[in-house]
Amino acid sequence: MKNRKMLLYKKIMVTVLSSGMLLLPNWSYALPQGGVVVGGSGTIGTPSGGELNITGNGGHMAIDWNSFNIGKGETVNFQQLQAVLNYVTGNQRSEIFGNLNGNGAHVFLLNPNGILFGESAQVNVGSLTASTRSLSEQARRGFNGTLGNLDSEGISKIQADIVNLGTIAANAINFEGNNISIIKADTLQIQGG
Repeated sequence: MKNRKMLLYKKIMVTVLSSGMLLLPNWSYALPQGGVVVGGSGTIGTPSGGELNITGNGGHMAIDWNSFNIGKGETVNFQQLQAVLNYVTGNQRSEIFGNLNGNGAHVFLLNPNGILFGESAQVNVGSLTASTRSLSEQARRGFNGTLGNLDSEGISKIQADIVNLGTIAANAINFEGNNISIIKADTLQIQGG
């Protein structure tokens, strides 16, 4: 009887730990990694003191990243851009626990593996589009500041989720995902009403 209780206890603990892992951060990263400009022009600065600056030439820019994460206390700044496409080519979801600033830019974050905005996330951009859609290399290279509408085939390919626990301030906020969870709706702040 004692062994059965112990076995049941272990099963419950494994279940609790497994389901709890869904929202726990992956602390093994530091800022977005492996960025390559594939469309438009601009520069990806060298990370310093937990901060990364990406600077454009006043237009549009597309960047392929191996991973796009921001740890608590870290900051990513997009400067001199109308729109910037950040596309994750790696196989891990994006986890945002720090600051993402866009200085009026429309910031697109596309990760087919999912996106988590943690409770400490602070996003302050012109507009935000967070999506788990896939985008071809050709479409990324030809990025012109918009993504276009999803057709039924594109919608059927969206498999991953978006979870928001953080604070997002923008003129417009667009989420595209299989399941979208906005835990605290009052943390979404549409600027200008």
